[in-house]
Amino acid sequence: MGKLYSKYTKLKQENPEIAYAFKVGIFYIFIDEDAKYINSILGLKLTPLNDTIFKCGFPVSKLSKYTKLMEENKIKFNLVDNNLSVVTDTEDYVNNSEIENIISTIKKLDIEHTSPMEAFNMLIEFKNILNRLE
Repeated sequence: MGKLYSKYTKLKQENPEIAYAFKVGIFYIFIDEDAKYINSILGLKLTPLNDTIFKCGFPVSKLSKYTKLMEENKIKFNLVDNNLSVVTDTEDYVNNSEIENIISTIKKLDIEHTSPMEAFNMLIEFKNILNRLE
């Protein structure tokens, strides 16, 4: 967590007005003061990261939902991906994440045990997701 916290403090020094959501495994987490701020607005559960620092977050799979909530609440935020790069185009990043989820689902699909109706429903779901991205 030392590398993550170092990146957080550096980013906050550069732009203290922005809340930074770090991708950690299958979650996006806010830490320290950002976590307290996000908790106060969105009510995400605060949990201790260590004795003095708290975190809160949301699952990667809910990125679209929380991006929309943060925008609706006028929260200035940036996403920070796995290699600690700041995402400059959140909308494009969310769209790419949605597409990656579709591809991952297709790759994991067991065609031998998928009924035609299940396949059809998946295609409808994928189409709806892609239509939202336009």
